[in-house]
Amino acid sequence: MPLVVAIHTRGGAQQDPALSGLYALAHEIEAMPEVDRVVGLTRVDPALSLEDYRLMYRYPADFPLAAATLDLFVRDGVSLMFVHYLPPPNSDAARALAQRIRALPLPEGIERLHVAGFPADQVDYMQALKRGVPWVIAAIVAVVFALLFLMLGSVVLPFKAVVANLLSLSATFGALVWIFQDGHLADLLGFTPQGQMDGTVMVLIFATAFSLAIDYEVFLLSRVKEACRSTRDNTEAVALGIQRSGPIITSAALLIGLVLASFATADAVFMKATAVGLLISVVVDATVVRMLLVPATLRLLGRWNWWAPRPLMVIYRALNRDERRSPQP
Repeated sequence: MPLVVAIHTRGGAQQDPALSGLYALAHEIEAMPEVDRVVGLTRVDPALSLEDYRLMYRYPADFPLAAATLDLFVRDGVSLMFVHYLPPPNSDAARALAQRIRALPLPEGIERLHVAGFPADQVDYMQALKRGVPWVIAAIVAVVFALLFLMLGSVVLPFKAVVANLLSLSATFGALVWIFQDGHLADLLGFTPQGQMDGTVMVLIFATAFSLAIDYEVFLLSRVKEACRSTRDNTEAVALGIQRSGPIITSAALLIGLVLASFATADAVFMKATAVGLLISVVVDATVVRMLLVPATLRLLGRWNWWAPRPLMVIYRALNRDERRSPQP
């Protein structure tokens, strides 16, 4: 899978100064240590010099090789150059090579160039994730925070829920790196380590696992809130909430875990990594986080669980008029 370099030239690619620029650019790329060979308009035969190419492309009718080369490497004013490289396509060295080619100073006669191919696509994809994912995460967290506040009338519990979910996801991503990037358990799960994690898998796991974790959080906190309204005792309310929501959370986690375990047997590494990641997230969230960390935090915070600034409480009461007659936790 070579890198494909699309070069926009000033004037015809087979004429100077574009031809000289293509010759210099191909020579500079070929001198890079990661490059095996370059194939293009000025790299048909290593034995040919720049003068030979000028003569050949000046009279293409007299040189069948020139006509065939122009037909192969020139399209609508764009000259194509294929860069064959030594490192594996999914390696850091291959991606660094694509970035180095993009950063090369353009010789005279060349207006701009574009680099495509698997390593270049990976570079573009990761850069797109770096630009877009933080905004998506911020939007998800903001929406979840707002909805939980409207349900609970507290800013402490939504904040705790988001932090707990992020802790669960951190453990999940760490396990995924240990398994699929470092190659541990590769023989048991039946896959070949790729040396890196697919960004699509990470984004998909984040979105799915975060939504599942919020479901479990709603199951638990809604029961705790109901118990707190009736008992007026935070410790007793937490115990009752765990007692009432625990079986639901456990059953849901068990059902989803069985489905994900079946997908983990797939041959495709993408599907296997997604299923294993979600399975780890569900297990960690339904046990360590939801049944241990969250109840302990609720117990320690006490009445501060239900704190919110006065202006936000005015909004909460206005939107939850049916709760006005019920005592606040």
